[in-house]
Amino acid sequence: AIICTNDVMAFGAKTYFDEVGLRLGEDVALTGYDDDPTSEFLGITSVRQPIDAVAATVFDLLLGEINNEPRAQRQIIFEPALVIRHSTFK
Repeated sequence: AIICTNDVMAFGAKTYFDEVGLRLGEDVALTGYDDDPTSEFLGITSVRQPIDAVAATVFDLLLGEINNEPRAQRQIIFEPALVIRHSTFK
């Protein structure tokens, strides 16, 4: 199994596996990170980050800083999602 740090690296790995005749999801498992739209087209499993939620939270935090609102210590957790496609074993 190959886990890439981003989907662009996974695309490169897929190209190599295609060139040497290895079949994704059968001979080798491949996973990327970021869930680039191309991953869906290529059938590559990827980790999807909640980018909209992160951006909205950062905006709210920055707005609070600009408005000199009191800071409360807090922990914010964003849950990623594993989007399973054909590149991983079933």
